[in-house]
Amino acid sequence: MKLRRSVLYVPGNNQRALEKSHMLAVDCVVYDLEDSVSPQAKDEARDCVLWALAQENARGQEQIVRINSLHSNWVEQDVAVIKQAPVDAVLLPKITSVDDIYNYRKLFGPHSTYSPALWLMAETAAAVLNLSAIAAADSAVRVVMMGLEDLTMETQIKQTPDREGLLYALSACVMAARAGGLQIIDGVYTSLDDDAGFLNECTQAKKLGFDGKSLIHPRQVDVCNRCFSPTDEEMLWASEIVAVWEAKATAGHSVVVVNGRMVEHLHVIEARRILALANIVEYPAYD
Repeated sequence: MKLRRSVLYVPGNNQRALEKSHMLAVDCVVYDLEDSVSPQAKDEARDCVLWALAQENARGQEQIVRINSLHSNWVEQDVAVIKQAPVDAVLLPKITSVDDIYNYRKLFGPHSTYSPALWLMAETAAAVLNLSAIAAADSAVRVVMMGLEDLTMETQIKQTPDREGLLYALSACVMAARAGGLQIIDGVYTSLDDDAGFLNECTQAKKLGFDGKSLIHPRQVDVCNRCFSPTDEEMLWASEIVAVWEAKATAGHSVVVVNGRMVEHLHVIEARRILALANIVEYPAYD
């Protein structure tokens, strides 16, 4: 189980932000070579990202590089950076079909043995509709990241506080990710001064089945981590479920009752998942 509650985007050409990212209690850092970097700053961003990857990662954060679109003029140079530095994963933007995965692999050459994990951006209508097939196209795929700014622009869906127009896309991607055994991360919240709105969106994302949320500012990290960590109520429920189940299982019971509610093995699986996540949260690798 990987802890991916908070995933912070850091512009690849922002040296100060790159330096600070190593000190944050964020689970994952995405060094961005794509949308947050202007065409004139792409070379500078690659150099800065190489520097960041060479620094000591004392907090044990997962380090991901978002390269430019496979249809851009910069992607081959981006992949050259990936080949020079060990990264935990590569984030592929603007994907639409299985062919994008194959074309990405071709950039490494037919005999390459270097294969970092893949994260996929679900930010096009085609990606949402084809996500199950795209995710299954490569065994290196681990995570799906929602890209709602691009998706709403393409589809003309209006962003509202309740995200009503996006619920189909959000849920469809959760289903596709879970069917493929993947984790899935919600999109960014761009209103930095709206703390209540950010918390509401994190809470909604957790209810929809997301593992975490992508972030654009360090001030969002603590709220995000708390929201996507098991609550005291969830841990109490899980502990009671496991304790009663284990006590009754030795007697051959396949169904037990806990606090007046029927409990089957599927509930025990979920309870154990919550407890395992709580254990990682309490004792993260970077502590």
